[in-house]
Amino acid sequence: MAIRHRRPLCRRFALVLGLLSPVLLLTALLDREVRAGGPEAAIVLLERPAKVTVTPGKENEPDWQTLDLRIEHGGSRFRVTTGQHARSFREAVAFQKADVRWRGPYLLIRWARGGGNAARGYLDLVFMLKKEKLLYLGEVEEDSRKGRTFTDVYNKFELNGLTSHAGAPLFPVVLEEKEGRLRVNLERTWRRSHGRFQENAVEIQVLRRKPPPLSGSSLNNLTESLLFNAVFSKYCNRAKELEETIQAAAEELKRNDPGALPQFTRIVSTVIPGELPRRAAEVVAE
Repeated sequence: MAIRHRRPLCRRFALVLGLLSPVLLLTALLDREVRAGGPEAAIVLLERPAKVTVTPGKENEPDWQTLDLRIEHGGSRFRVTTGQHARSFREAVAFQKADVRWRGPYLLIRWARGGGNAARGYLDLVFMLKKEKLLYLGEVEEDSRKGRTFTDVYNKFELNGLTSHAGAPLFPVVLEEKEGRLRVNLERTWRRSHGRFQENAVEIQVLRRKPPPLSGSSLNNLTESLLFNAVFSKYCNRAKELEETIQAAAEELKRNDPGALPQFTRIVSTVIPGELPRRAAEVVAE
């Protein structure tokens, strides 16, 4: 009977390594191409009904990876850059994949500003298919969809020079999708923050009873309450409430902080009822 000789362990290891070397080399080449961001590096995040692909962005930090997204369906194509808190491109892709999803008739894609304490740091970009055409509707607050209704934050005066960042007149707006467009529902927006408006009105009346001039936190609270109520009532087309707030501001700011009145008036004059929040993401149609 013939005796079968076993290969020495080192020879078997060398054989296995020789078989794996091409695979390891190919993996290394693919990783290098992905990092280079060439067209062959596109990774599919979603295949249908619309296709979403991702390639590496250019401005990365150790814990922040930028991602270039392409969204397409038929002849409609869009691109946008976002980012993820991740240690590598591969990890960022895994996070972003979970943030690309269809909810009802809408394609929602998470967009992140990347650090800071600004409002609207995380948003959902809203797309939908209408008559087989892909439409971009706009931005909304993350995870805010309820049926055909969304929420966002009116942040036009987040930095206004009159109040602190924490005291800026920010409030949620209720958006409804109608015929492929997002529109502000002013009545629902008013109801959403009417409680805060009433609390401010009570505080204004309390502070007006104090002898002038106010200072410190009392003056800050008065200014912030007046500005919020004026901006909010004008945005929601509440003429009576706006007139009462402006009259109170004219009297109280003149008595307590005369230099603030012109700036107050200028801010309120630039409020546009029902306007959408300023866009943060640059979604480009191709």
